[in-house]
Amino acid sequence: MARKTGSGRGRASRKTPAQAWQLPPAVVLAIEADGLLDSLAPLPETTVVVRALYGEVGPGLIARALPDCILAPLIGSQFDAIELAQRVCGLGFRGRMVVGAPALPNRAAVKRELDAACDGLTVELIELR
Repeated sequence: MARKTGSGRGRASRKTPAQAWQLPPAVVLAIEADGLLDSLAPLPETTVVVRALYGEVGPGLIARALPDCILAPLIGSQFDAIELAQRVCGLGFRGRMVVGAPALPNRAAVKRELDAACDGLTVELIELR
């Protein structure tokens, strides 16, 4: 299955929760993201959502789910989005990662850090209000 490549770097536009799914994914791997899913615009009915805990993220989960998008909060119960990005990149995932966060004082700095975590991810940072 082909994966989108690229760093996702550059000047990123500020997306709202309603704009999170402008390009609807076929399979979303939601890592500790139930509350985040509720905050974003509804996904199309054809999208499959696979829910998992951070501790479950491993080669078996990625192989079974075959996600084209990973959804996660900026800060989870036992991880942050940078750790998750590094983990999924180490497992060979190359694609889109949507990260939900509260309003941030320096969004650009957070986005730069997320982009630097893995060259193969296209990171979208969504600020929830």
